[in-house]
This record gives sequence, C-alpha cells and structure tokens, in this order.
Amino acid sequence: MKLIFKNKFTEAGNAVSYVFKCPRGTMWQAGQYIRLELKDNDWADEHYFTIASAPYEKQIQVATRLTGSRFKNQLNGLQPGDAATAYGPEGDFVWQNTNTPKVMIALGIGITPFHSILKQRAHQGLSLAVTLLYFNRDDEIPFKAEIDRWQQEHPEFNAAYLNRRRISPALIAKHLPQLGDSLIYISGPEPVVETVGSQLLNEYSIKQEQLRRDYFPGYKEF
Repeated sequence: MKLIFKNKFTEAGNAVSYVFKCPRGTMWQAGQYIRLELKDNDWADEHYFTIASAPYEKQIQVATRLTGSRFKNQLNGLQPGDAATAYGPEGDFVWQNTNTPKVMIALGIGITPFHSILKQRAHQGLSLAVTLLYFNRDDEIPFKAEIDRWQQEHPEFNAAYLNRRRISPALIAKHLPQLGDSLIYISGPEPVVETVGSQLLNEYSIKQEQLRRDYFPGYKEF
C-alpha cells in the first residue's frame, strides 16, 4: 500500500517517530507490523517496523532509533508529501483475551507494539491489567509521558522503568514474583529477545504457550 509522509518528531534521545497517512479503510490490530520500503533513484531498501500508533488513529506511526544507516538517513530525510510503500500489516503479537495475568517486557524501542496495544485499549475504555517492565539504556525513555498518564488513569496498570543495558530472567523474576503464572510478551532486538526467551523457558519452567516474542531485526542491543 502507498503511504504519504506527514511529519516526524523526537520521542526521546535519538528515538524518532514518523507519521504516515495510509489509504482509507486500512485496518490492523494493535501490535502488528509492516514492511516499509523506501526508494531513491536506483537505490531501494526495506525495514520491518511494528506500528506504534493505535488503529483508531487511522494513521501509521513508526518509531526507531537513528543509527546512521542509509535506510534510517533516508527515512529521516523524508519531506511532507513524500511517498513510501508498505506491505502488511501482519503479525500475531496482539492482545490475548484471557484471564491469565499479562506481563509486557519492552527492550528499548521494543516498546512500540505495547504502546499501540495500550493506547487502543485505553481509547476503548478497556482494562489495562498489565505489568510493564520497560528496559532502556538511559533516562531518555520513549513514550514515558503517555505510560505515566495511563498509570494515573488505570490503577490496574503497573509500569517499572529499568535503565540498564543488561537483562536477565533473574532480574525479571525479581520484579514479577508471579512470572510462572503469566502470559509474557517480550519485544526488542532479535538476539536479546531470543536469548532471554530461551532462558525463561529453560530456567523458570515457562511453557512455550506462555511466551510471545516480537523481534526487531537490525538491532543487536537496546
């Protein structure tokens, strides 16, 4: 589908959001992703992005950390009215309507699917009965203002900010004593998600069906 670039803004530090107008009638579930393709003369490249905006907003917002890659530079150089091509939305990293306690573990910019899910549910007046563990490299935390507001407005929602580069199942379990009884969503750089997910399965008797993972390719750390 054809997207039209609208605007960009800094979320925190080097994390930037980009907003696109999408075709009328475009639908997706909060937590899904797109494959975004950019072109410039004889150059073309693509990148996967989980959609950060909520479906009710009827526009596609993606957020990323600027790394200096050609794709990121091209994305950051878009002007209002520029066109891009997106494939999707796709993915099953979405809210599960069960009574099982839910845990969301966000690693850096891996917060984007959770931002979409929580924002959509808040808009619909639905419960935000979730514990969010949000790991970041420093105090520059994307979407923090909204997360703090949701905590104030939804007493069933709990968020903890952990500003450190290293993550371990022991650290997660320290903050989540009921970890073994929860549905666990984890989102972030692919190698970190893979490692932590495997450790949770092997060391904490987490069952495969309790663990849902969203991988961000191209990042080695958060």
